[in-house]
Amino acid sequence: MKNKLYTAEEAVQTFVKPGTRFTYPGFDNSGFPFEILSTIREDFLEKGYPRDIKVMVGGGNEQANIFGLEGLMCEYTAGHYGHLGVDVRKLVSEEKMTSYNYPQGVIGHLLRARANGKSGLLTKIGLGTYMDPRVEGGKMNKCTTEDRIHLVTIDGDEYLYYDCPNIDLAILRATAVDELGNVSFKDDVYKSFSVYAAMAAKACGGKVLVECRDYVKAGSMDARDVDIPGTMVDGIVIMQNPAVSAGHSHTIVYDPTFLGIYKPVGSSMESKGLNAKMLIGRRAAMELPPNATINMGIGVPENVSATASMEGCIDDIVLTVEGGVIGGEAYEGKFGLSVNQDCMYDEPTQFDFFHAGMLDIAFLGMAEANGQGDVNSSKFNNMVNGCGGFIDIVQSAPKTVFCSTFTAGGLREHIEDGKLFIDVEGRNHKFVDQVQQVTFSAKQALKDGREILYVTERAVFKLTNDGLLLTEIAPGIDLEKDILGQMGFKPIIPDDVKLMDSKLFYNEPFGLKEIIESKKVG
Repeated sequence: MKNKLYTAEEAVQTFVKPGTRFTYPGFDNSGFPFEILSTIREDFLEKGYPRDIKVMVGGGNEQANIFGLEGLMCEYTAGHYGHLGVDVRKLVSEEKMTSYNYPQGVIGHLLRARANGKSGLLTKIGLGTYMDPRVEGGKMNKCTTEDRIHLVTIDGDEYLYYDCPNIDLAILRATAVDELGNVSFKDDVYKSFSVYAAMAAKACGGKVLVECRDYVKAGSMDARDVDIPGTMVDGIVIMQNPAVSAGHSHTIVYDPTFLGIYKPVGSSMESKGLNAKMLIGRRAAMELPPNATINMGIGVPENVSATASMEGCIDDIVLTVEGGVIGGEAYEGKFGLSVNQDCMYDEPTQFDFFHAGMLDIAFLGMAEANGQGDVNSSKFNNMVNGCGGFIDIVQSAPKTVFCSTFTAGGLREHIEDGKLFIDVEGRNHKFVDQVQQVTFSAKQALKDGREILYVTERAVFKLTNDGLLLTEIAPGIDLEKDILGQMGFKPIIPDDVKLMDSKLFYNEPFGLKEIIESKKVG
């Protein structure tokens, strides 16, 4: 295998040609083959070569902008475009390349299907959303015209069939590779879909290229730590700057607590002052059932975990992270990283867990909602963002709580004497007549019998067959001015709209543990 060692430059020249379709894994920084992908970018900038590559990825990485150069990519299929992937998103929005967005779980399952000799994946994930060919078919701009998601009916039930194109190359990042090519992800927080990416490439007659932190002697790795056998590996690149390239995140190189090796004492969650977003987290947390297995989105929903921690009941919930973690506690400020985990496995298996209905409740963010209850979280002001695991999760959990401020863009509020005050109203309405993209289909959720709530700092809504029902308003809020005056539609307003629990509006414990305990039966 020693003759299969390459520098990053040599590997790119050998394996990446014009038009090469490749996939690479990664959840946040973990598993991201930074040095090889950076070399592709640098070669294009210096030589204009390679160009017109085709990329298929799952979750968005912090370095999602690495391919944000016109001409470098001609096609991008992604589960999520990355919050920092502005240049890539701009290329898609400006019609500079074709692009498909698949749910993140579907990406991993597609690669697994390819590894099994199948050309696609049959699933109900995405029905009624912009994945559905009756809506947008996962196409993220006008220049993307080929249909790759198809509606299929079997025994009267509707499904979506997602095509998976041939994979020419899998580019992976690993902890270690030995002289025989055996690969270990031992010190990577997430294996992502690395194993299935390699298998899919080989099943398509393609190649597997691995970037590693450590290159070690044959026989020095415990066989139980080997994730990919050497017989599948065609090229190895040893990292030249592991302090940067092997990081768990862009600021954390290595921390054994994120790998479950050590269990830290205490919580990473600091006590927070009471603001509007924390208020949303407190109200949403009241929906937690006893012994709940949950999933939380990035941003406002993270305050649910913070609330549970501060209220002394974090041990009463089981947190899941799309990358492959069950149990433990979210690490504040680092989406995807957690500590004190119970179980860690690969990303496709995690989405099997979700699709099997193992979640009790999900807390997800929301960019927009319309009067029917549809939600957009994937496209903002015509700039694509992608759905990530959102669609997989919300179409699998029996209950979802969407968490969001009521408006956005310059919104300023404060809480005083048990009341909420709007100091400066947000410029952008979130409850609109028509959402830019249907990431969540209310019609499909109602058909499936799922319970849906929309929790904001000033109002709570429930999804019904007739649309959004206003169930609670915050003390201090004027119904006409602060709620109806900031909406693009009129919700259903019953005669008995309740005030949100007054205890939520004071910066002190509000008894979450007792609320959860009261829901226990028997």
